[in-house]
Amino acid sequence: MEATIRMSNDSKVLGGARGNLLPLLKNELNNILDDDVHEVLNNRKGFVGLAYKELFPKNRPVLDTQFVDREHVIGK
Repeated sequence: MEATIRMSNDSKVLGGARGNLLPLLKNELNNILDDDVHEVLNNRKGFVGLAYKELFPKNRPVLDTQFVDREHVIGK
C-alpha cells in the first residue's frame, strides 16, 4: 500500500500519472526489490510467473517463468 501511495504522490509532482506510470513503477521496483530477486523467484517451489503485454517491438502477450537477473524481473 505504501508503494502505491508513494507512486501517487510522485505522479502529482510530475503533473499526473499519464505517461509517467512506467518510470514511476520502475523506480518503485528498484527501491523495494532485493538484488537477488531473480534468484529468489527462480528457486521458489511451485510455479512463479510474471505476465505482461509487450507493445514494442511486437504486440504480444508474454509469460516469464525464469529470470536472468534483477533487471529481467523489473523490465527494460
